[in-house]
Amino acid sequence: TKVFLPRGDYRLSNTLQLRAGTQLVGLGMGLSRVMAMTTGFAGPTVTAPGQQAPPLIRTDNATANTVAFLGVYSFWHVNVATLHWQARGGMYRSCYDTRESECMLLGDYGHATPPVPCPPSIIFKGAKTLITGSGRFFSLHNDEDFLFTDLLTYSHIYMKGAADVAVYGLNTEHGQGQGDVVVENSTRVTFYSMKWEGSNCRLWVRDSTDVVITGTGGSSDPYPDASWYPAGFAPYVPTLIRVERSTFSIYNLINPPRGNSKTVQPAPITTIPLTASFLHGLPGIHLADADYTALNATYWTPWPGYAVNPFTYHIFVETDGPAGRPQTLVAPYDFPVVVKRTV
Repeated sequence: TKVFLPRGDYRLSNTLQLRAGTQLVGLGMGLSRVMAMTTGFAGPTVTAPGQQAPPLIRTDNATANTVAFLGVYSFWHVNVATLHWQARGGMYRSCYDTRESECMLLGDYGHATPPVPCPPSIIFKGAKTLITGSGRFFSLHNDEDFLFTDLLTYSHIYMKGAADVAVYGLNTEHGQGQGDVVVENSTRVTFYSMKWEGSNCRLWVRDSTDVVITGTGGSSDPYPDASWYPAGFAPYVPTLIRVERSTFSIYNLINPPRGNSKTVQPAPITTIPLTASFLHGLPGIHLADADYTALNATYWTPWPGYAVNPFTYHIFVETDGPAGRPQTLVAPYDFPVVVKRTV
């Protein structure tokens, strides 16, 4: 079955369950937008990493599906994830997965009057995008969730029990959790280039086999030490990529630093609270009054990351738990061509 979504906003009050072999195609990620209803889309709250609230789209679990050229929008005030990919093969191409303010989005970020009021936001837990099947992912763009997410459980993308996954261009930005992308108990997962923004762990691989990264990029500086983590974070050595108990091959591990040798170590962002008076002065910012306390509780690091002296941080660690002695720890200001473990 082939379904084409012309330009427009398609509001859902329940998960869109794709049937066997369905191909769902839009006109473009900014033109054909699948999004949650303002109210009425509800589901249980999850409590642990790797769990997922009800998603906007869920694929079939026995056949290949295609989803392409769509914007997939959840909102800060609803307990709704974006995608559960459990298909056996197929393609997810040029889609934009995000979770943001409904009234800001529909008000065109200050260029129009929001057609809906701004309801109070919730703290979203678990995986926004969950991948438990196989398939090819092209231009996988997943970001925006730098506010109103649970710091200990949230991930942009969580692969769990996945196999034969190929990602051709991954862009994750702005996450505030312990791992923006998590690959767990999965096999034969390949990232053909990764781009990132932020200072927290961008990719966390554990208990997986044959994970390959062909190249990295972006501009992200990890924290100089674990004292920068918020309460509850596991005290791993801060890095952009963290691997545990897995086989892997990583090539061209390059990260143009934001800082330089003369960069003064920054102060934590908690010294600059994001007050209502400050945010009201920014164009396009519309939040419920009750949101500002929660906003500061979840916004613990700048969305593009800090600028840090590159001689004070590490880009990669291979370890076994936060207390384990690192098996591999890339030296500061070192960008290796190959890092791998085959057995």
